[in-house]
Amino acid sequence: MKIPMFWAKGRYEGKNTEGIQYVMEAWGSSDRSVSEAHYEAERRARRAFEIVVTQGKTPDEYDYFDAPIIVELHDRAVRLGAQSPLA
Repeated sequence: MKIPMFWAKGRYEGKNTEGIQYVMEAWGSSDRSVSEAHYEAERRARRAFEIVVTQGKTPDEYDYFDAPIIVELHDRAVRLGAQSPLA
C-alpha cells in the first residue's frame, strides 16, 4: 500500500436552495506538498457537498479508492506504539 507523505483536512461550506447552511469536511493527501493535500481535501469536501446537498443523493461509494484511508493508517500506527498526532 502506498502511503502519501502529506495529509490535510479540507472544508466546504454552502447553502442549499432553501438557504440551509451545510458544512462538509474531507481528507486529502499528496506526496508533493501539504498545500496539494489541502487542495485535494477541499476538492473532495466540495464534491461531497454537491452529491449530498445539490444533487440530493446519498453517496453510494467511498471516494477514497485511490488512497489509503487515514483512519485505518492512524489506528494501525497507534496499535504499533506510535503517539497519535490527532490527540
